Amino acid sequence: DLDPLSCAQGFDGDLRRSAYDVVQTTTSDIQYVFPDVRAAFEGLTLVCRPALLALASDGGDALWDQARHAYHDILAARGYLRPDGTVVVGGNVFAVYTCRKPAA
Repeated sequence: DLDPLSCAQGFDGDLRRSAYDVVQTTTSDIQYVFPDVRAAFEGLTLVCRPALLALASDGGDALWDQARHAYHDILAARGYLRPDGTVVVGGNVFAVYTCRKPAA
């Protein structure tokens, strides 16, 4: 199965095997910059937010606070947390595919 959040798992190949012709593929690096850890936590956990909310409802606010604190430690350990408190997450790549449907 293809992870819909990752082109690294072969989206390009799947697209080329589809009924569409890939005319052009453009990739570019992207960097996310957040003003603080709270904003980074909110933005970067968007995909798993439903699971976090479910855990928080089972464990209350203490569990939610633990997740935020752990996130701070993870960001710091990976070098994303800057001395001024901002969070800069690089190393991300996005791809834009330009495709054409073949004439029938």
